[in-house]
Amino acid sequence: MARTIGSITHRSRSSLIAKKTLCLIFALAAFSIIYNARELIHLERGYNFTNYYSDESLFNAPWIDLQTSNDPVSQHEQTIVVIDQDGAVEAAKIVDDETSSKSTEHPHVYKWEDLTQRFQEGHGTFFFGPHSHQIKIPNDHQYEPSLTKEQRALLDDEDIDPGKEKERCANYNFPYDGRTQRRRLFLGTLLADESMDVLKAVGLEMYNIFHTVSFIESNVTHHLTPRQMRFYDSEKPSPNLYQIYQYFGPKTKVSVDYYSNHMKGGYDLLRDFIQREGNNFRWAFNGMQIDDVAIVGDTDETFTRDFLRALQICDIPQFKLGQDCRSPKIRASTGVFESTPECYTKNRRWYHPDAVLGECVDQIGNETMHPPTHRDWPKEVKNGTRYFGWRLPQWGRGDDYREYIKENQWFKDKYGKLPYPLYFATDIRMESGQTIRKKDGSPTGFHFHNFFRSNQEIHHKYLTYGHAWNQANDLPLWELHKDIALGVDCAKDKYVNGIKFPEIESSSLPIYFQDPAKRKERHTQWQQIVRDEEAWWEAKSNASKSSEAQKVIERNVTTVLKTADIPKVQDQSITSIAPWDSSKSAVLGMASGYPFNIYEQFVGSLRATGYSGHIILGVKKDVSLEIMRYFEEQNVTTHVVEPALKCTYNGTKDNKGNILDMQKSREWNCPQKYPDYKITWGEDWLADCPSCTDGVMLTDVRDAFFQSDPFLAAVQLKQQAPLMLFEEHPYLRNTHWLTNIPISSCRKYRVGDTRVLCSGSVMGSREGVLDYISEEFDHWKTRSECRLDMRGDDQSIHNYLYYTNRFKNAITIPHRTGPIHVVGYQAARIEEQMRNGGMSNETDGWNTWLPDKYGLIDYNKTGYVLNIDGCASPQVHQIDRFGKLLGRWRHKMIHEDQWKYSKHELFCTKEGSQKLPNLSHKIPMKEDIIIDFDEVRKFSNDPLAKVKSFTREQYEGYMMAPAGKEHYTLLSYLSHKFGDCRHVTDIGTQFVSSALAMASNLRTPVWTFDLPSSKERVSAFRGKTEDQWQQELQQVGANITFYKADIMKASDEDFKKYLDTWFVMLDTHHPPYSVPFEREFFSRVLNSGYKGLMLLDGVDEHDEVRRWWKEVQNGSVAGGYKAYLFTPIGHSSGTGFVDFSGKLKVKDGSRTVQPHNPVDSL
Repeated sequence: MARTIGSITHRSRSSLIAKKTLCLIFALAAFSIIYNARELIHLERGYNFTNYYSDESLFNAPWIDLQTSNDPVSQHEQTIVVIDQDGAVEAAKIVDDETSSKSTEHPHVYKWEDLTQRFQEGHGTFFFGPHSHQIKIPNDHQYEPSLTKEQRALLDDEDIDPGKEKERCANYNFPYDGRTQRRRLFLGTLLADESMDVLKAVGLEMYNIFHTVSFIESNVTHHLTPRQMRFYDSEKPSPNLYQIYQYFGPKTKVSVDYYSNHMKGGYDLLRDFIQREGNNFRWAFNGMQIDDVAIVGDTDETFTRDFLRALQICDIPQFKLGQDCRSPKIRASTGVFESTPECYTKNRRWYHPDAVLGECVDQIGNETMHPPTHRDWPKEVKNGTRYFGWRLPQWGRGDDYREYIKENQWFKDKYGKLPYPLYFATDIRMESGQTIRKKDGSPTGFHFHNFFRSNQEIHHKYLTYGHAWNQANDLPLWELHKDIALGVDCAKDKYVNGIKFPEIESSSLPIYFQDPAKRKERHTQWQQIVRDEEAWWEAKSNASKSSEAQKVIERNVTTVLKTADIPKVQDQSITSIAPWDSSKSAVLGMASGYPFNIYEQFVGSLRATGYSGHIILGVKKDVSLEIMRYFEEQNVTTHVVEPALKCTYNGTKDNKGNILDMQKSREWNCPQKYPDYKITWGEDWLADCPSCTDGVMLTDVRDAFFQSDPFLAAVQLKQQAPLMLFEEHPYLRNTHWLTNIPISSCRKYRVGDTRVLCSGSVMGSREGVLDYISEEFDHWKTRSECRLDMRGDDQSIHNYLYYTNRFKNAITIPHRTGPIHVVGYQAARIEEQMRNGGMSNETDGWNTWLPDKYGLIDYNKTGYVLNIDGCASPQVHQIDRFGKLLGRWRHKMIHEDQWKYSKHELFCTKEGSQKLPNLSHKIPMKEDIIIDFDEVRKFSNDPLAKVKSFTREQYEGYMMAPAGKEHYTLLSYLSHKFGDCRHVTDIGTQFVSSALAMASNLRTPVWTFDLPSSKERVSAFRGKTEDQWQQELQQVGANITFYKADIMKASDEDFKKYLDTWFVMLDTHHPPYSVPFEREFFSRVLNSGYKGLMLLDGVDEHDEVRRWWKEVQNGSVAGGYKAYLFTPIGHSSGTGFVDFSGKLKVKDGSRTVQPHNPVDSL
């Protein structure tokens, strides 16, 4: 837990002595202040400054660590050591140390580096300035809130009247125990680009209530975009800082402290989490004690004033001293104002701010009794390193303490009870707690969302903060996010999902906007912002005439659109979201009324993959005790769902045309709270899960199981996106009546001959899925004729909205290539074939439940259903279409093996097989593969462009050269068209360029071999270490493993392992007769019985290799292989291709390419 502060080096020993003398004077002064001032840290309450320093004596010195000139940095400069997430260390120069001794011109003019109160960590440095009670505000910067008589009356609430306090507490279902002294409240939040009006509104709600209000401002956004500081000016007093000091009342100590980020890695919100730790430090400086209350929110969030007074006086269970700190938190039920006070969001609640007792707050509570936990930064932790960021899964995140309890079992043995860690400010915001509403249903908090001063500020927010989106400047506000679209509607006096301020039915209203003049001022400003956006967007559209704008225009003016083209999967680079953490992800499904074995199938298979995130299911009220116990064991969150007495859209019919009784039908009914449409529950369930911050899956439950973690799979496959839609079998098209009839009837539109996207399983980010739910439901329900008398019309909506470009940032995942495998069409065809033909003997074994000819399962091994590349499909959906075929295997997985073959990561079932790749969707699968010269010539070199920077610089041009000149396009083509999850083997690493071409599909691992003495690959690293090069390559998604070994000296067992795959690349660099290798290697391959494909590069480079290639060709009959000349699409120095399988077909357009015939050469 040691803290290291900036180090200072000096030119001379005399300078060091002078500095130490000065520091001694400062030390005495600092000791006097700290000892006597109540507001500084009190050691007697259990706070120990050794939390910050390895030497407690530093507590009595200025907070700058003086080092000798032996420091390994240049002298005469203050240096902060920076450690990025990957462990690289560098020095960041801050300021010449002589400047730190200069006096400031004004108590409020200072440089960060002059602030002696600072905490430096590996991720950055906190600088702590003065608070509002330590400076005098000049007369020309004085602020006095302009209040109406009614507002002044609402602020006059300081006196304690026991009768009124009892009534107040009862409004929140709290008792009142006669308390006569209010608890002290300490607020922590972050500063960014919020408008001063928001700060005034929040400040007035809190006016003169808080002891401390702590702001932290950073020099970068969450997305690492540099930002101009708004509340700091090193040249003159900051007017904004003067103002914010006064917004919260003269009794409140307001501080703005600063965070200088040095971290290069990490996901966007990690910077938010770490920056908030500065709040804990400021609370400690200002004397927070264990019976005080810490409150954390964003700058635009606040508890209602009445609820703040309740927090100070009521008998609240979470605020009783003697906490074990497992559940010390309460949070608001927050009403949301979108962009203007005249736009209160209907039927929606937010769930911040959050409050925790000081006894359970880091830097305040007793760390001895609450040992620290593990957190998500840095990734690699050495002994003595402090942990930062959010709690790790099973270390306290989401109330899961399994690993934390294991590590601290000694504590229970010693004290007889389990410990729980103290709360960082991030934990206060992110961990679960009790949501408090007012008894009459009114909110206990307010969220002033998107109250910015210009349209460009809003675009900037979505471009750089939180879950940053790199297309935020490419869409107008009303398409950027559904929340802003609501605000735009309100600006135009369209109140569908919004409510005007005077019409809000609530006993809780924000004090600041109870002044009609203030409401009018902001609403007028917002209307002008919308007009500016319309003018800006029109000008931008006219100027660019972009294809996307043209699509929008055509969509708006055309009533009957042409049949859509088959969509292409969008480039995954459109998503700028950080890799998902499964522990922060969520799987949601409606699971009402199912038998126990369905839950064992769904939940049990998911947990067996190692998935530790949220599982949220809707269940019936009368679910059995056995099932509820199972849910508790498996950490499943449930929501009770009752059927509606009447659905909004009636008339649903069964397959025979009979109208269904919605209450009795097992085929389909609508939930009581969601009578309109089946997936709208997802929005509420996510709102109740603040820690569900990363990936989200909406899925059917009854007909699905899991074989690996779907969120990890999305990351590994580079497929994660704000919205991921999954194609069904390519033979199933949208000309099918299920989608064609509803869409043509409702929207006068024909989706046409396009691939069907399954509506039963959808993935995406939290924001992306929320947008999907809103868009899918809202866009369809506006027309009554769009609800037909049939089940499954959600499939129609789903496909219509995608093929008319109404989903933002959506990608489609081709069938059998992603985290969800929709198996239904193929399963039904197979079941029909086997049923009509009689059940085959091949199904006798549990792991041979489908014949191998279908290529759909891990035959005779695990029996798992496979993606087309040979990896086990993470989720298998529509399994009921297999009928009875699946029964024996499914029973064994659930009741005997407990899905023991499932793994946390994707696992390749084909590894170790020389069988040729088979990526066909045919039933049964075809037996051979075809290489087409014409396809190779036309193949894009875009994949090579993504990896070319990882070879030596001089080779980049070679890698991008066309097929026939260089062989890299051919290798990339083979990788993309046929590469599965198995490794491919590269003999002869050299500058790694061939290996990179084979790895360019970002799916296939490449094993590349070179002699231990070879150093050629080092030039490909371009000055980086091999580890650094590998880390950067992995970020791109390529997978290359170096083997420094003489493969000819490998044992037969190892040699077989290296070549147990479908493809080997041999770079014939040596003269095969005078420098023996190629001939001997080829002979050993032949003798090993290899049955795959092999490419030989350079077979026409010189006389010796030409002679050997002729030897290979003429030996083809005796060797049982076929030899092809691929020079027209390979390397100009000659490219040979050998088929050991006998199942390769080669063509050039319509012409068949024949292998070499030894007879012809006689």
